[in-house]
Amino acid sequence: MYLSKAVFAVGASAAVGVCNPGNTDTTDPVDPVEDAGEDTTEDTAESNPCDAIYEPASGTTMRTNISTAIHTVIDPTVVELGTPRIIYSSLSVYEEWAFAQGSLCVGPTNNCVPLTTDDLAETAAWGDDIEDGMFDGNRFEAIVDLGGGGAEVVNWAYGSTDVWYDGANETYGFPEELLWGCER
Repeated sequence: MYLSKAVFAVGASAAVGVCNPGNTDTTDPVDPVEDAGEDTTEDTAESNPCDAIYEPASGTTMRTNISTAIHTVIDPTVVELGTPRIIYSSLSVYEEWAFAQGSLCVGPTNNCVPLTTDDLAETAAWGDDIEDGMFDGNRFEAIVDLGGGGAEVVNWAYGSTDVWYDGANETYGFPEELLWGCER
């Protein structure tokens, strides 16, 4: 069972327009001399999706947009405990999709304390689920659509008790390697 899912947009195409501080286009400029010859570009998505999956670097606009979108959906559920920070255990991007997994902590950067189930039991959003045994710890997963120059969380869960995202690649149209990695 997963406990929450939402659609919220961040960026240029967002109704709220919270975050898209700059150009999110990460493609290199075209070199007319280099491009004058035969097109030898391989479609890595068709041949091997693992060649095209990457983690956006810290501080990049893409990573900031993804984090802002995730904060927008998760923060209201834990705000009683302080302003949360995301600790990614994995963040993978493939074309216009991202899959994030991680946990939350509260406090300053140099002393961020991970949230415990006991902490979360005190919140209005998660207390009943924890009491009912339907919460499996401080971890989240989020599927993020990066199309349109921003970031939109199309589905997410916090404290899920199963692998709710199994098969999501078929629903949203990206390779399963984005969810499971390339060593599966």
